[in-house]
Amino acid sequence: MNISCNMIKDLIPSYIDQICSDESRQAVEEHISTCQACKAYMETMKKELTAEESEPKQLQYMKKVKRHYELNVFAIGIFLFICAVGTVIVITRIGRIPIRMYNIILPVFIIAAYAFLPKDSFTQKKTKQSSVFIILSLFATTAAISLLPQSLDWISGAHTPFNIPVDKLGPFMTRCLAALAIVQMAILIISVIQKYRDYLINRRIYALTLTGVCISLAFITHLYNMTTPESYVHSVSVSFFSLFAEGIATAVVMELVSRK
Repeated sequence: MNISCNMIKDLIPSYIDQICSDESRQAVEEHISTCQACKAYMETMKKELTAEESEPKQLQYMKKVKRHYELNVFAIGIFLFICAVGTVIVITRIGRIPIRMYNIILPVFIIAAYAFLPKDSFTQKKTKQSSVFIILSLFATTAAISLLPQSLDWISGAHTPFNIPVDKLGPFMTRCLAALAIVQMAILIISVIQKYRDYLINRRIYALTLTGVCISLAFITHLYNMTTPESYVHSVSVSFFSLFAEGIATAVVMELVSRK
């Protein structure tokens, strides 16, 4: 069958879409088997059609990426606002806040962190920062806990660090614990920023740092309300174990919920 190249080119779109008749399909195949120009024309048209089909998928993906980051920015803003308001309330009323309030604040903040802060990203970058953040947070929490027996040793032994008078130990320890709480919050904020920048940061750092902040602030509250060293040791020990257990339990529950 002798068909011109122009007629074959008119049939090629229907051939590619598989909507032409059997006779037309056979004519095209016979022609391109001997005509390299028409064969090249058909290959070019196939590539153009494939590119046109993939373009909507690329646009859809880019819209998804943009929406992902917009939601992250909005969520981070809400969480930081909650943290700011909560911190102001705690600092201004730290001597009058019931100690049980920390057992309410901690799970609420951990749940908010898991709900609002970034969970994952499209292209996560490998980094060792996650381990560094966890180690620093554990160090700050350990330092806060170690102040309990150390402070009792200072009082009972009548020797204080930097020759501070015994009656000034309360303000000194308060500043130390406040500094440790600030360090924990700084670790949390930096980890959130790195998470937003697509770095692979373990989300457990949220629960760890928030637990450390609540432990430090609870210790400060106990200092304000201390009557005797014995009662102080007992109350601080109870608060530490309850807050630590509560932080771990809330983090485990949120991990299970987020996976489902």
